[in-house]
Amino acid sequence: IKATISNITKDRIKIWDDMIRNEKIGEGLLEYAAAEYDAIHGHEEYKPPKDDILPEVMTEEEAQQTCMTSTKEYKKDEYMGEPMRKETEEAIRKELDALINKTKRIQVISKEEAGKRQKEQGMKALRCRFSITRKRPTQGELKEKKKGMVKARLVAQDLKAINAMPDHLTYAGVPEVSMLRIMVATNDREKHRWAATDFDTAFLQSERYDEDEQIIIVFEDPITNTTMHAVLFAPLYGKQDSAKRWQQTVTKTLTQDMEMTEIKNCPSTFKHKKRDIIMLLHVDDPMVRTTNEEDEDWFFSQLEKRFKTKGRKRLTPENPLDYLSMTIRTNKRQEVWIGNKEKANEMLEKLETEGINESWNGIAQKDVEGIRDRITKDPDLTRGKYMPQVTGMM
Repeated sequence: IKATISNITKDRIKIWDDMIRNEKIGEGLLEYAAAEYDAIHGHEEYKPPKDDILPEVMTEEEAQQTCMTSTKEYKKDEYMGEPMRKETEEAIRKELDALINKTKRIQVISKEEAGKRQKEQGMKALRCRFSITRKRPTQGELKEKKKGMVKARLVAQDLKAINAMPDHLTYAGVPEVSMLRIMVATNDREKHRWAATDFDTAFLQSERYDEDEQIIIVFEDPITNTTMHAVLFAPLYGKQDSAKRWQQTVTKTLTQDMEMTEIKNCPSTFKHKKRDIIMLLHVDDPMVRTTNEEDEDWFFSQLEKRFKTKGRKRLTPENPLDYLSMTIRTNKRQEVWIGNKEKANEMLEKLETEGINESWNGIAQKDVEGIRDRITKDPDLTRGKYMPQVTGMM
């Protein structure tokens, strides 16, 4: 998840990378680290002089004006301006409604109550912000040349650079792409069926925190420009341990309630103990292969008893499945393959080569002999637009 670092912070990190080579800066950082160590281990006589040694990573104003790094990112003046404002407001209201009313993951409280709880906990509120992005266009939207829907997500700015949690509390393994290739290679077109679904705001469906783990969060509502305080009862996108807690939640359901077994040498890959069912789970993107309709219905009905999903999607010649930006397709003969035609077409469009012919064979050395010399001598082809693509094939 890259929702915790703004572009401004990235620029600062680059500057700090140069500044760190200055001896005084280096000494200051070492002093800061030592002071933090003393505070963590109860050495009360030495208080870490944070404000004197290390500046804030991001100001409140900067945090409010930036948004997450994603396939498509928007700054506040973009997503609250025309023509996005209406879509953005709807997405923000939907996210707040899900957090406050539907899932009850946060409880809005007053500033005074937040301050009181922070004193009791002995820790500051965790700053959060809204990240505004667009979802990848669906197959239908692509055909109609429409953009994907605007998505608003409240994310925590739980920066590892400030307070890194240990790996055993944050690491959540995912299946290697080779597992998908093996599933495709071993597909039996006479019996195998493929289906997928989407978990609805997966991390928010994780098991809730214990009472002593609940924390105070603070964020700005971009619609009203007001600062809101709330109690966080469950993992939130952007928190370092959220992916791990989600993995533990879904694994518990799969193994204890659905008799699935996790493959020991490939994390988040599950096989049923008795039924011929295999499932890949890449964080919140499941891909399921079964051998009959009964098993498929059973699997998804059991999954939906515990989790809210966006409905089952079956692989058919008319309906390919999206998995990690790859497209899984089939035909009337039930053959299955992986491709990425939409992305390839997008690249060709950017290179202004949409009319190029498809080739089923690789490029042989004899096919490109002499091309490099011709390109380097042609001023129209050495302006940086096509040269990297052509020389990369040499």
